[in-house]
Amino acid sequence: MGSLVERAIERSIQALKDRDPDLAQQVINDDAEINQLRFAIEEHCLELIATQQPAARDLRLVIAATHLAVELERMADHAAGTAEITQRIYQEPLAQAAD
Repeated sequence: MGSLVERAIERSIQALKDRDPDLAQQVINDDAEINQLRFAIEEHCLELIATQQPAARDLRLVIAATHLAVELERMADHAAGTAEITQRIYQEPLAQAAD
């Protein structure tokens, strides 16, 4: 999941830099996979808590995995947001620097 998020961030920045709406669309499309992974991780963690009743260190590890999945998914949402902005502005002329 981490590598997918890293790739999404890199691609969204590249799409913005190159004004590439197709690459931006790929980032937006790939966000669904990252969302699914987050929910799968959360579901697996809840299942572990319910069936294995982890204590202390193990419980902290399971909770940390849940928090990590949420934060990674949030980062991917930001990448998708950047991609959406790229799609909105790609036809706009570039701003001219003031002399």
